Amino acid sequence: MLQKRDLAIVAKSFSWQALGLLSMTAIGYITTGSLRSGGTIAGASALVSLITYVAHEKAWDRWLVKLPNR
Repeated sequence: MLQKRDLAIVAKSFSWQALGLLSMTAIGYITTGSLRSGGTIAGASALVSLITYVAHEKAWDRWLVKLPNR
């Protein structure tokens, strides 16, 4: 079961992701003049960020540093 702190971290992660999607949508809209294109750019950015983050973590764990278990 998740601890209170863990739930706070999950909530913070979701709010951070929402802020990122909103800001990327705004940047995309300003750049293209299209809200749909801005949303597409934001969604693509979120997906690419997720994939590269996971790949980065796996590479870091495998090749660079063995972090102690928490």
